[in-house]
Amino acid sequence: MLRFARLSFGILVLALGVMGVFFSFLAIVDPVGAQLADDHNPFATPPSEAQSLLVMGGYVLVAALGSWLLFNKRREYGNGG
Repeated sequence: MLRFARLSFGILVLALGVMGVFFSFLAIVDPVGAQLADDHNPFATPPSEAQSLLVMGGYVLVAALGSWLLFNKRREYGNGG
């Protein structure tokens, strides 16, 4: 049961990380278009490239955590013998 929960959580975290990297990449490629998608303030100055790269790095870390949860094989030890 714990393995199922870990795999489910890993898939969810990995998917969120990959989507975040994709949308961060789009924000780097087209910063004005990414700012226009902001309904609260569509005509504001778009975020800098450094800020977009920082956000992308955060999503890469989230995706790495998800892949670690999915693909890390824990060693199971016996009862000491």
